[in-house]
Amino acid sequence: MKDSRLGSYGALALMLALLLKWQLLVELALYDPVVAGSALIVAHTVSRVVSASIIFSEKYVRDDETSKSKPLSQHQGINDLFILLASGVLVLLFLKGLAALSLLLVMIGLRRLIIVIFRRQIGGYTGDTLGAAQQIAEIVCYFVLLVVGSIL
Repeated sequence: MKDSRLGSYGALALMLALLLKWQLLVELALYDPVVAGSALIVAHTVSRVVSASIIFSEKYVRDDETSKSKPLSQHQGINDLFILLASGVLVLLFLKGLAALSLLLVMIGLRRLIIVIFRRQIGGYTGDTLGAAQQIAEIVCYFVLLVVGSIL
């Protein structure tokens, strides 16, 4: 993960993720453009809450002294976590009750799944894995909002 170059699989994954986000937002906009706008705000915020909350409970696995993020990555206190979670809950108020509850429960489960995968693969997290967690959580947010929106 120290290699900063983007390979062919990385470029393909990036393009597919962007196309998937685009299509999910287009589908959400078919219901209502306001819903798509709200989904952008909610998904960006909630996905970052999921990603940043991993710092609180997991260990940073890169022990390299040249790491740029190590001093920042190991100092998330309980107050920082509460502020982070409060920002996520505040943004969920943009949604209706069932959509907010569904999204909250799915994000809690997704966070747990991501942590299990990170622990199994590398024993913790790095900055790259936090970015991957954020992108996955954002796409899952759009899916959940689309599914719940089609039910309502």
